[in-house]
Parts: sequence; C-alpha cells; structure tokens
Amino acid sequence: MMSLLVHDDALLERLVKDQTGFLLLEAIEMLESRRDKLILRMHYLQSKDLPSIASELDIPIGTIYVAKGRALARLRRVLEGQATNADASRA
Repeated sequence: MMSLLVHDDALLERLVKDQTGFLLLEAIEMLESRRDKLILRMHYLQSKDLPSIASELDIPIGTIYVAKGRALARLRRVLEGQATNADASRA
C-alpha cells in the first residue's frame, strides 16, 4: 500500500508541475515582445541558464540579464491583471 501512495504522490507532483508549466506558458504567450517570450521560455520552460541563452541568441550576457528582468516585470503585470479580472468576475 505504501508504494502505491508514493507512486500517487509522484503522479500528483508531476501533474501539478505540468499544470504550472502550462499556466506559465499561457501567461508568457500573452506578452507582446517576441524576445521576452523567447528568453522566458528558454530559461523557465527549457531550463537553460542565462549564459547559454546569450550564446544561442548571440546577445551579450548583460543584455540577457536586463531583458529577463524586464520581461519578468511585464509578466507580473500580465498575471496581476489576470488575477484582478478573475476577482472581479467572482464578485
């Protein structure tokens, strides 16, 4: 019985991770900038480090760090807007 619980916990963890990844991808796709989308997808969904992304895109590493920071700020605004809209629709 214990091995079944461990298996179920692992399955549940994978489902949560998959759902979170899907929601993150959905939010990223709402961004306007193609570069923002690409950097965030590569870093968070493909688990690439920033130096690798800089190399692949032939962009200076400093530019990647700044672009990622700005993209995350934009993503936060998108997500905050979704949360506000969801709260308003429930009221």
